[in-house]
Amino acid sequence: MFDTRVALNRKAGMKLTIAREQVDQGTDRKGRSQGVVFALRCQLELSTNESELVEKHRRDDYPLGQVTDRQGDPRESIITLSRLRQGFGMQTTYVSDAQQTEEMIKEACKDFSSLLVTLATYGGQEEVEF
Repeated sequence: MFDTRVALNRKAGMKLTIAREQVDQGTDRKGRSQGVVFALRCQLELSTNESELVEKHRRDDYPLGQVTDRQGDPRESIITLSRLRQGFGMQTTYVSDAQQTEEMIKEACKDFSSLLVTLATYGGQEEVEF
């Protein structure tokens, strides 16, 4: 029979912390504003069970996404699970770049959460009748 019990405690699951900041760049010699830099910092925390699954299945270098600049060139390159657990940060003069990166990271964490459930429950047998 197919065992569908989830070995993860979803209430104490992964937690993504996102910090946003606007840094004023000051003024030039004529007193004009030099604009703002938008800073984004994200850090992912895993539960003990999730950390054990990551270690068991060697998924610490799992690629979550890639950050690109406005021309499509890699800026910070690949964001891996280990990099996000250590804390990922970026600065940009375009708020839309920070927003796009934040959304990509959120979506990647949702996808990775589903992968962890699959890793925890994979096995057994399923019978499908039609």
